[in-house]
Amino acid sequence: MSAPVNERQLEVLKWIAKGCPTGTWPEGDFSHRISAAALKSRGLVTIKGHGPTWMATMTESGAYYLEHSAYRPGAKPQLTSRSAQPRAATAPAGLNHGKAASETLGQAKKLIKRIQKEGKITVVDPEGSTRAHYRRLLHACRVHHLVPEGNDLLFTGRSSGDIVIKLSNGSSSEASDWNRIRTTARKITTNLDALHKALETSSILDPISEELRPRSIEVLLELAGQLREQGLKLGINVKLKTPKVFIQVDTRKRNLSLTEITDQVPHVPTASEKRTLKAAPWTQVPKFDQVPSGRLRIRVERDGSYTVPMDHQGGLQYERNADEWSDERRKPLERQVRYIARAIKKGVVDDDDALRREEQRRAEAHAEYLRNQEAERQKWKEIRSRAREKALIELREATFARAFEAWQGAQELRLFADQLEAAAIAQETLDHRPRLNQWLEWARARADEIDPVTNLENLDDSVFDAEPSANDLRPHIEGWDPSAPHQDYSAAYRRTKQQPSYVPQPRLWHPGMRGKPSWWRH
Repeated sequence: MSAPVNERQLEVLKWIAKGCPTGTWPEGDFSHRISAAALKSRGLVTIKGHGPTWMATMTESGAYYLEHSAYRPGAKPQLTSRSAQPRAATAPAGLNHGKAASETLGQAKKLIKRIQKEGKITVVDPEGSTRAHYRRLLHACRVHHLVPEGNDLLFTGRSSGDIVIKLSNGSSSEASDWNRIRTTARKITTNLDALHKALETSSILDPISEELRPRSIEVLLELAGQLREQGLKLGINVKLKTPKVFIQVDTRKRNLSLTEITDQVPHVPTASEKRTLKAAPWTQVPKFDQVPSGRLRIRVERDGSYTVPMDHQGGLQYERNADEWSDERRKPLERQVRYIARAIKKGVVDDDDALRREEQRRAEAHAEYLRNQEAERQKWKEIRSRAREKALIELREATFARAFEAWQGAQELRLFADQLEAAAIAQETLDHRPRLNQWLEWARARADEIDPVTNLENLDDSVFDAEPSANDLRPHIEGWDPSAPHQDYSAAYRRTKQQPSYVPQPRLWHPGMRGKPSWWRH
């Protein structure tokens, strides 16, 4: 029996059961038709027509599957030209398929494994025998059910264009990608027959005089044959609004243009221009005209090629890194084709060598940059380590100095309170001054709060090993940024350069004592 229906296919099956209502899928999205084709191969739906006339209809087996989520017992999938053959039709094990059939089956299995590994297989401009070979392999994949469950085998290039094969799970994103691949494979070709047809039917040669077009086609086809001897291919992209001729170099493309050279001749004013000049002498009339010369020019872009227009009218252009050849008096392009093909090949080799040298230069420059960055980082780490030690000493000194000042302040508070109490006792007024007792109690309690001797936890290990901040490091880090290995351009660094490393903090209040006031008197 056929493989189970995946979620995407089940969604399309329900849509077909409803009569294919419009507006369900986004405009221009035809991914549901790929899933419908997979349902058709399982005998669940039938499909008629193409494009605007496309229509799908539910079968009895499809209705049964939609109701029971399983295939109808004894039902066989309907056979079509693209559907897989039923499993019952395959020969039982042990039956001799013949040597050719066995080889094809083995190659089909290898093809599926290769697709699973690479994701997509592309064969550029294959011969007719190669196309027939891949058609046999794809037929074997379907007949022997080699396609993994939940996947569809997509294939384009049966009769023309590049062969592209891939597996799809039926999602809308993969369907959109496949439509792009399929369209590109059909409209971009390096096949000589398709090339000849495209040159005759497309607008590629429209800028060339009509009497020169047959000769232009002969030159391009001859060049295509000579390029194949050099391992290159001439192709045409008719997918673009303005079709282009290109040279296929591995996965890259180089634009090729065949144009007719124009001659510059003095402009002869027409009768209309003469009347205009008589009425308005300031009117600008061209001094020269460009007329076809009957001579052809081939221009091939090189790596890094670009075009710069030299005036706003687009008449003059300046193109860098492009090779060109043109008709000569005794040597038309037809006699230069072999030399042109060899020159194009040499240009490809030279550009590849230049690219490798540039890549090597950039790799060496990047390695040198990384070495310099690492050396700079190591230098910064060493300077920051020394700056941290200095900043840590300053922090410890400042912390211990504040503790010392607090201890001095606590001693002075207690001494002052004792002297006040002694004076009040000597005057026998202590019992009559309740507020004085409150002041004395408050002063002694405050002395106990600020005294580090009674608050040893204020000098624990976390304070001793406190990590210096960026501002603590700046005076000692020699102009480096404290957080990264580069110069410090912050406003904080500029302020640090303008100020000494130690700035006494102003005291908001002190009782008029001489010298530096104690910390506790803030």
